[in-house]
Amino acid sequence: MEGKGEEYRNAAAFMRVLSKCVFVPYLVLMCYVMFPMEYCELYRYMAYPDFVRQMTNLIPMKETVKCIELCMQGSYPAAALAKNIFIHLFIFIPWGFFLPYISEWGETLLHLSITVLAASLLFETGQLLMRCGSFDVDDVILHVVGGIIGFGLYRLCGDAGTKV
Repeated sequence: MEGKGEEYRNAAAFMRVLSKCVFVPYLVLMCYVMFPMEYCELYRYMAYPDFVRQMTNLIPMKETVKCIELCMQGSYPAAALAKNIFIHLFIFIPWGFFLPYISEWGETLLHLSITVLAASLLFETGQLLMRCGSFDVDDVILHVVGGIIGFGLYRLCGDAGTKV
């Protein structure tokens, strides 16, 4: 039976290495998606001090409900709304899946949620300050939900001993 335990340890070690190899390119891709440089205008930021106030939504679900209402009126394409929701959910699913393999900090739902929340706040603030997006609390909520979905997939893949 000792051979079986060794197989599990080897599988867990392999998943930790594989996760680290996949997580780094994922973070690079995430930064590319979150900070599309063709839209960033950091150099113009100081010329428009009102920009931060106008591009910040701190009321949960305000923008999402507004877009749904516009879709129902036919003023906003439903495909654009679905794409926006899907992207913000999907972008943090790999984070929730791979972080538990890489760090002990990702092995509990609370710790993982805190790291996703912190990363999301960092990205949203960066988008606002670099003027390549807005700070939207709806996006933060979707990011955390995406991270939790990824964590759920991690848990479905096996117990903490085998990791897969």
